[in-house]
Amino acid sequence: MGDILQIKDLSKNFTMHTQNGAEINVFRDVWFDLKKGESVGITGPSGMGKSSLLKIIYGSYKADTGQVLIKHQGRWFDVADCLPRQILSIREATIGYVSQFLRVIPRVPTIAIVAEPLLERGVEKHQAYAKAGELLIRLNIPETLWSLSPLTFSGGEQQRVNIARGFIAPSPIMLVDEPTASLDDANRDTVLAMINEVRQQGTAVLGVFHNSHDRNMACTREFNLSDFRKAA
Repeated sequence: MGDILQIKDLSKNFTMHTQNGAEINVFRDVWFDLKKGESVGITGPSGMGKSSLLKIIYGSYKADTGQVLIKHQGRWFDVADCLPRQILSIREATIGYVSQFLRVIPRVPTIAIVAEPLLERGVEKHQAYAKAGELLIRLNIPETLWSLSPLTFSGGEQQRVNIARGFIAPSPIMLVDEPTASLDDANRDTVLAMINEVRQQGTAVLGVFHNSHDRNMACTREFNLSDFRKAA
């Protein structure tokens, strides 16, 4: 299958304004491509910039140099040079992001939060809620909690809600940041199975994984970001 994401000559620095403007070189001259139907695990020690790379691809962080090319609706767009409205369009149709933390509006029920991506795509409410319920059951969130805000849940429960929301309507590209970090063995296996299911359906997955076992189970290859820190 063909490329859906191409990274060319990408560099990122952080300026520490509270530390007299000190510069931290995160990575430099990153080259990488991602194809439909593959799952790639980003590797490297803590602090290497793995999560930062995901945020740059999603358009949350700005790159200092280089290109982040995403194939969106048949055309290539450089996220590093897109207007905000273009980035929003890419997020709506082409790229999804499951972060480490659940960020939601207080008091909104869990079932509504999970169903929202389907509702935004025009799916009827009863169908969206039914699909949301299926995912919540699969991820062991009891029905007694569905009417409550997930902000009252444990960290592991919130993470599973976040995953259900992210995977209810998989995008052509899915970015996942430590999706199994706070989960027990049973729920970890479920999430790894979900990643493999969407990959087999053609979704390209790029992720940071908590441990090598999970990465090996979910990924078809690895991308070592350490190779691009040496030059920074």
